[in-house]
Amino acid sequence: MPASSSCSDRRKRTSLLTQDTEFEHVPLARGRVLISRVPQSLTIERRIEVWLAVREFVQEDPAGSRFEIPASGGIVPLPD
Repeated sequence: MPASSSCSDRRKRTSLLTQDTEFEHVPLARGRVLISRVPQSLTIERRIEVWLAVREFVQEDPAGSRFEIPASGGIVPLPD
């Protein structure tokens, strides 16, 4: 068994993707929450464009524990 892993602890964090805004105020012991503000009324093509930001987010693994995904796209940190 290897003595160390090539993944950092941050890379092992669990990400919860939700539309429940209650998670803005729940204490987090570990992991992170992404709160989607993407309305279902957007076209599928536009929603896919917005959701592709999630893949980039996971690859970049920014510091922080709460983020939101606005309808305009991108991922915005929320205050902890």
